[in-house]
Parts: sequence; C-alpha cells; structure tokens
Amino acid sequence: MADYPYLGKQSQCDERKARHSKVGRIDGYEFVDYWNETALIATVANQPAVVEVCVGLPFLHLWKSYRGGIFDIDGCYAEIDHGITVVGYDKADYDGQGVWLLKNSWGEGWGE
Repeated sequence: MADYPYLGKQSQCDERKARHSKVGRIDGYEFVDYWNETALIATVANQPAVVEVCVGLPFLHLWKSYRGGIFDIDGCYAEIDHGITVVGYDKADYDGQGVWLLKNSWGEGWGE
C-alpha cells in the first residue's frame, strides 16, 4: 500500500485513500492453537497467518533496533500488544531450529 503507508503514529483514517487501497480479499479464516508450531507451519504453507507478539516494554528497544538476520528473544512476560504476519517457515538448520519469516507493518525501514 505504497499510496497509504504506515506512519507509526495515532491519526485519523484517510477514508479516500483507504477506499482505493484494496490489496486482496479474505475468503475465510481459521484459528491455530497457541503454541502449536506444527499447525502454524501447515497453515503458513498455504496462506499467511497473523500472530500476537509482545513489542512493548521491556522488548520495544529490541524490536525497534532490528535490521535483519535472526531475531531471537525468549518468552513474552509483558502484555501482548501487536500483531505481525507470518509469511513462511524456513526449516533449514539454524542451531537446531527453523526460523519464521515475518512481515511487520512498521514500514520499509524495519528489518530486511
């Protein structure tokens, strides 16, 4: 949605731009059980999925400073306060683990 980019601040919706920014159509949805990585891997093999993450304190500085590579933090001991899109899973061996491929709504300056 290059014509209506994420600004990262509270503001009014520009309905004129929002009406003309259709990028797809949702025909259905499904819930994936919490902590069921096998089910999430199967889901993202067919379609993107939205998951909940903690980006607030004490994790905000880690999320905001991410520029690329593997992002690895343990646990979420704060309020879940953000949604992020899982677009894939790479089962290649990264220290014995696969990695999730994510797309965030924070614009082109975040991540790779």
